[in-house]
Amino acid sequence: MPHFKTKDGRSIYYEIQSFESSKPVVVFLNGTMQNTVYWKTHSMALKDRFRVLMYDARAQGKSDLGEGELSLEGHTEDFSALLKYLMVEKVCLVGLSHGAKVALAYAAHSPECVDRLVLCSVSEEQTCRAKLILRSWLGILRVSDLETLAWASLPVAFGENFLKQNEKILNPQILSEGCCGLVFPGRMYR
Repeated sequence: MPHFKTKDGRSIYYEIQSFESSKPVVVFLNGTMQNTVYWKTHSMALKDRFRVLMYDARAQGKSDLGEGELSLEGHTEDFSALLKYLMVEKVCLVGLSHGAKVALAYAAHSPECVDRLVLCSVSEEQTCRAKLILRSWLGILRVSDLETLAWASLPVAFGENFLKQNEKILNPQILSEGCCGLVFPGRMYR
């Protein structure tokens, strides 16, 4: 598994495909609760025409969380350093949600390095609600693990219809006990 070390020693996971060629580079930038797995089918579809880069930003997937506060500037700095490490000079960026914000910030900082931008689900400003959700998710990561974060994010990241349609993948005790006693695989929370 390839990892890149940031200037503060944090490990950033990345994947590349077709990098031995001189084709244009397309980079997929994850949303907040995503990792490189979300881009696999896209990368496979594009690998014959592009060099493909996917990476997990800090606190995502297989990358380190780090000690300091997470910020758009920090994510953009990490991304820029990763491109320099991989000796990539010009990119086509595909960003989703927070990844789109990183793409925009990078394009504003280094416009000569960006050939194309594809931005999905991005807003101009983060709402107070979104800031609180992200703060709570970061707090969960600092004191627990990804499984706990995944369970905590379910009712926020998915709508009621999706959750009802997929009830069978959830532990039946969660649904019967409600919020008073949540039973996650291997854990009990009260």
